[in-house]
Amino acid sequence: MQRLLVRLSEHHQQHKSLTTNLYQTRAGYSGELIVDRILSEVAFPPGTKILRDLTLEVNPEYLIQLDTLILTPSRAILLEIKHYAGTVQFDEQSGKTIKISADGEVEKFDCILHQLDRAKAGLEMWFKQKQFRLPIEPILIMANPNVEIQEFPESMTLKYAKQLPRHIRNLLNQEGDKLTESQMETIAETLFRSQIRWKRKTACERFNIAPRELKKGVLCLECNGEVTRKMGRTWLCEICGQPGDSALEQAVADWYLLISPTLRNRQLKYFLELNSASAASIVFSQLRLNRTGKPPSTVYTWDYNLPLRKNQKKPT
Repeated sequence: MQRLLVRLSEHHQQHKSLTTNLYQTRAGYSGELIVDRILSEVAFPPGTKILRDLTLEVNPEYLIQLDTLILTPSRAILLEIKHYAGTVQFDEQSGKTIKISADGEVEKFDCILHQLDRAKAGLEMWFKQKQFRLPIEPILIMANPNVEIQEFPESMTLKYAKQLPRHIRNLLNQEGDKLTESQMETIAETLFRSQIRWKRKTACERFNIAPRELKKGVLCLECNGEVTRKMGRTWLCEICGQPGDSALEQAVADWYLLISPTLRNRQLKYFLELNSASAASIVFSQLRLNRTGKPPSTVYTWDYNLPLRKNQKKPT
């Protein structure tokens, strides 16, 4: 989404909403990292499985999304993680969560307590379908220690992230039936096999933006200025003078991430504003891409699990 904002005019009608969306996504990811660090303080029983970002189909009309699911011998702990700031209120009667920022701006959205309860109910149904017997403990987590909760809900357990280790230890110390490590492994494998894997969509497709609305060219990674080829394979930013080899690679990645999973010579020439088809061929020669068809109809695709540039190593 960040690359979409780089190539979208600040005056575009969706720029503000996309900026807000990006902020919320980053905040959510930051919250998950905080909780991951906190969970390292808990000595979980052997065989415990921690699963993240699961989407399950309870029935064709009922999908549930799970932030973090911890499978222990005695219970499944379902975490919904929020990284809110300001003040938060829960109005269960109207089905709204109300967030008030430090400057007084009020934002209302669907009640997260209802969302977590829906996820718990769906997981209980899914467990029953698979004949798994494991109680579920839902917990709403506030990752930001500075967020103010005016009134804690009675219908759902809500904890600040720093309270989570103690609360989980208390849950694990409770008496009750316990699964074997083999049984937990079976549940985890079934969850993994059953999760819905969404088809990757480009950013333009997700947000209904026409590719023609995006800025073309190779854009500097430092200042977003225009990067041009000076001589041979040397690329430099016209504004700040930074070398542009990485910017060239990013520009090609932008096509795949924002516009289309396939790329042809004429499309690369157009999007990067190159002077000739031979210049586009030189760029292609530097990249690790899969090819199908013969020139001039060759189609190039990118395996997103691999670095785009040939001389880069895959991250370990």
